[in-house]
Amino acid sequence: MEERDDLKRRLDKAMDAQSRDVFGASESAKKLGEKLFKCEALIQTLENPEFKNGDIVWNADNGWTLTKNAAALSGLIEVKVIEENQAQEALRSLDNVLALLNEIEA
Repeated sequence: MEERDDLKRRLDKAMDAQSRDVFGASESAKKLGEKLFKCEALIQTLENPEFKNGDIVWNADNGWTLTKNAAALSGLIEVKVIEENQAQEALRSLDNVLALLNEIEA
């Protein structure tokens, strides 16, 4: 809870700085907003009495992080969205490898 409160305070300060057009404040506010969202998802998941031990997969190798798992379990994000994003990321990596191979072969 302390971390969530700290993130809220820092986000409020960043939003205030953003309203005054302080350089870098909008990027800071964006990052803090994302961190607060992840923190809220994790807290909501961990406090949910319906989940039993083992419902949360820690450090899974399939690309799911604790944050993604928490967001999916708490209903804040659809599993399909996470899987689509993973597929897009995989394609970008493949494109980079193919570009590198083309450079080497040229």
